[in-house]
Amino acid sequence: MSLLERFKVVLLDMNGTFMFGGDRFSESEDYAKTYHAIGGQKLTDSTVNNAIQACYNTMAVYYEDLERYNSFPQIVDTLRTFPQIAGIEEQDILYLAQVIALHELGKVPPEYAVFLKKLATTHKLGLVANIWAKKQLWLKELDQVGVGELFETMIFSSDSSSIKPSPKLFEEALRAFKVDKSQVVFIGDSIKFDIQGAKAVGLATIWIKGKQEDNNEADIVINDLLDLQSGSINK
Repeated sequence: MSLLERFKVVLLDMNGTFMFGGDRFSESEDYAKTYHAIGGQKLTDSTVNNAIQACYNTMAVYYEDLERYNSFPQIVDTLRTFPQIAGIEEQDILYLAQVIALHELGKVPPEYAVFLKKLATTHKLGLVANIWAKKQLWLKELDQVGVGELFETMIFSSDSSSIKPSPKLFEEALRAFKVDKSQVVFIGDSIKFDIQGAKAVGLATIWIKGKQEDNNEADIVINDLLDLQSGSINK
C-alpha cells in the first residue's frame, strides 16, 4: 500500500468504489414486485411503478443541479409531491421509500471487504457517501460483510440536506480525525462529486477511473480500488 504511506487517514466514497450493483432504476424495473415483497398491498402495480420512476427521474435532475447540493430533498418528501399518489396512507409512502432504497442498494464483494480490513490495520478510515434513501440498509450490508466497524466515521448524505460535492460532508468527516489535512486522502470514482468536492476542502485525491475517460484533476489515478494493493497507478 505504498501509495498511501504518507497518509494517516483514508476517506472513501462507497458506490462504485467498494460497493457495486446498486442504482437499479429503469423503465423496465418491476418496482411493484419489490413493493409486494416487503408487504405492500393497497397500491396497484402501475401506481407503484409510475410513482417510483417519477421520483427517481425528479431526484436525478436535482442530483445534477448545483443549486441543490445543500438543499437536496428526502425521498418521502419528493414522493408526497406527486398527484398520482396524493391521499395514499403514510405507510404506503414508507413502503415506496423502502422500495427505492432496495433498488438503490448495492453489495460489497468479498475481495473488497478483505482489502478494507487490511487497510484498516494501517490507516484510520472514514466513509463519505451520497445515497438518496435512509442509511439503514447500507449499515446492514456493511455489517454483514464485516466492514462497518472499520470506519471511525460514516457520513451519509441522506442524514442531511447536503450531497457531495458540498464541502459540508467532507468537513463533517474531517472533524472525526485530529490530523492535518495533508495527512488525509479521499478516494472515489466520480470527478464531479468525489474529486472536485474533496479538493475544494484541500484534500489529496485518488480517482478510480475504471472505464471513464481520462481526467487530470485527481492527484493519483487508479483503475480499481484493489489496485492500491499493488501500487498500480495511471499517473
